[in-house]
Amino acid sequence: MDFMYSIILAIIGVFCLTVGFILSRANYKKRFQDSYSLLNHFPFEINYGTYGFENIFGNFFLAISVISCLLFYTTFQGSRGEGLGIFIFVAGIIGAFLNELLSYLSTKYLKTHIIALTLNTALTFMLISATLLLNLKYYRDSHNVMNLVGIIYSGVIALGVFILVINPKLSFKIKGKEVKDEKGETKLVRPSFIPVAFTEWMVLFAYFLNQLGIIFFLISIK
Repeated sequence: MDFMYSIILAIIGVFCLTVGFILSRANYKKRFQDSYSLLNHFPFEINYGTYGFENIFGNFFLAISVISCLLFYTTFQGSRGEGLGIFIFVAGIIGAFLNELLSYLSTKYLKTHIIALTLNTALTFMLISATLLLNLKYYRDSHNVMNLVGIIYSGVIALGVFILVINPKLSFKIKGKEVKDEKGETKLVRPSFIPVAFTEWMVLFAYFLNQLGIIFFLISIK
């Protein structure tokens, strides 16, 4: 695959993800009169309880970001005949569907949500690790500086995902706090930081960021 094509797809994916999130966040605030935060809101909550057209522009950009990732990995030619290349090809495609699923799957379906999150986190970590190993393999043969950059880059992201996973507070047991509003009525307020919700977002971002590690590899074999 031409590496310029890869760069364009990666840029489109990250750009559309960013714009889609900004528009969806604005829509959330308008609907609920409350701010949406990566620290304590799950990805599915941006569209929770609504039809897609109620956040049509945000969903449009989010959909394009996922499609760009699918195109990126389905057209990935680098070392496809080898084990690492095949794994990256397959994991990249499955990862796109898992991230899309978690963007709409409510925690009301807790067991399914946990399974999807566990699979997505494990797959993303392995995808990033495979990208690292692919760069490492080619660096040993060619000593290309782009492979070295790819090794360091993928290593940092993989370490970040690993740190998120070993967080001892990573649990779906979320305790809200009861507070009284101006009318004296008691309401339940969610914690300011929910580790599992934050982790879902970070794993999603790690999946998108992994494309750059692959681009480093593609440039090295150009």
